[in-house]
Amino acid sequence: MSLKPYGVQYKPGVPTGPKVSVKDLEKLGIRYVRITWVDLINNIRYRVLSLSYFKRLLESDRPGVSVPSVVFGLITLQLADGFAPIGEYLYVPDINTLRICPYAEGHASIYGWFQEKVPAPNGGLEVELCPRALLKKVLQYVQFHIIFTTMLGIVAIWDVCSAATDVETSLEMHLRPGIHSLLEWRPSSIFSSR
Repeated sequence: MSLKPYGVQYKPGVPTGPKVSVKDLEKLGIRYVRITWVDLINNIRYRVLSLSYFKRLLESDRPGVSVPSVVFGLITLQLADGFAPIGEYLYVPDINTLRICPYAEGHASIYGWFQEKVPAPNGGLEVELCPRALLKKVLQYVQFHIIFTTMLGIVAIWDVCSAATDVETSLEMHLRPGIHSLLEWRPSSIFSSR
């Protein structure tokens, strides 16, 4: 019996599709744009817009599509505790994520950021449960803590391995030049600003 592969063959890796501009979409035969997000239970969700509507949307004062705020509390057709069926978010496309869909002829896909449709009293638009915002926070946290711990560990190892006999003098000598810059260091922005 032959074990030939069947169906669409996928290989793990980083997407390598070329970035495209909105102006190039029509030349490439794109008729529809999928405004896509992955929700908190790993379901891929999207809104399909015609290319002409998508272009008009981008020209508006605040481009985006309305999504009910209950979107993060839906598990199949059940509503999780703590979520109300009232309110809306604005899902704002991130032009840097625009790609041609190799699996759907005539379609392009774009990701975005969830924002409050009406700014919060503190003036912020960020939605705490936005999947991309959560990922950004996790990556910044990991980047900061891993680099900080690694740098601190190197300093500690250097100190232990040094030939200095006076521990206080040794610590002061090794930590003083870099400790201020280390404590003032902040993780760089991983994603482009919204």
